[in-house]
Amino acid sequence: MYPSNSAFQVQAEDAGVSKVLFWQKVYCAAMGLMYLSVMVLGAVLMLFADEFASAGRDVPELLIQGFVFAAMGAIFTAAFLASFFLPRRPWAWVYNLVLISVGLTSCCCIPAAIPLLIFWIKPEVKGFFSKADYAPFVYQASSEEPASTQEGVGMAEEATEKQGDVEAQNKAQNNEGSENPPA
Repeated sequence: MYPSNSAFQVQAEDAGVSKVLFWQKVYCAAMGLMYLSVMVLGAVLMLFADEFASAGRDVPELLIQGFVFAAMGAIFTAAFLASFFLPRRPWAWVYNLVLISVGLTSCCCIPAAIPLLIFWIKPEVKGFFSKADYAPFVYQASSEEPASTQEGVGMAEEATEKQGDVEAQNKAQNNEGSENPPA
């Protein structure tokens, strides 16, 4: 049903989509490294809190600040590096959209995040992640797909036909009731 996707074997049908996916990976790698450095600096701050303590800052304050930096860095490092291992699914497109949005919170990352966001929300990229509502092509069930997929398409067609029949019956009933009865 959904083609698999690895970090370095992206099989995009359009060259524009593959460029966007490449820059998304570059963006995620850069942000992952940035948050890794935040995590390391937080750990250094906790380990050497005694040396960094000055007249205006206490050791407990530095320990708390170091812990917050280390925890935040670890969480965001994991989040950005996880994007390299996501499959081609609609939720992965949304996940990466959220990662791009994280970059919008920093004025240093905005120059990279805004152009990436503009290209990320294009229909071709959404279609690449099998988001059927925005796909530039119409999904057709092939004979190679599992029977359950073909049955699902058939069931959807039957439901559409039944809905049309019900609407026609309702319209006919409304037309009968609206006529004036003879006096």
